[in-house]
Amino acid sequence: MNGAEPPLTRSDKPAEIEVISRVARKPRRTDRQPNDPSEQASALVGLISREAAREINQLIDDLTTLRNKLENESNRIRTDIAKYASMSASAVELTKVVSDSVIHVQTASDATKSSTEIPNSNDTDA
Repeated sequence: MNGAEPPLTRSDKPAEIEVISRVARKPRRTDRQPNDPSEQASALVGLISREAAREINQLIDDLTTLRNKLENESNRIRTDIAKYASMSASAVELTKVVSDSVIHVQTASDATKSSTEIPNSNDTDA
């Protein structure tokens, strides 16, 4: 055998003819270049328009994604600012309480100290 296909039998021929007729019935797509300059211009404009539309759609999708990210970050920052403001107000209130307590303790300590002092006998004028 020299690698050639075996001859077709009578039963194989109808199947082969069916395949050939199906291929013949398929519409053929011709990729020929248009001869008319107006056809060439029209084809070029169509190609450029499709590519531009594809790029514009991609940019719209990218901008939509960025907008969603910015909205999410904006919401997160608003929440963080509200938490910070609440924490800051709590810190101011706590500082006032501690300051008032220190003043109260210091006043009480000064009052106790002055009531327990013994007058020095050297301080009398006699």
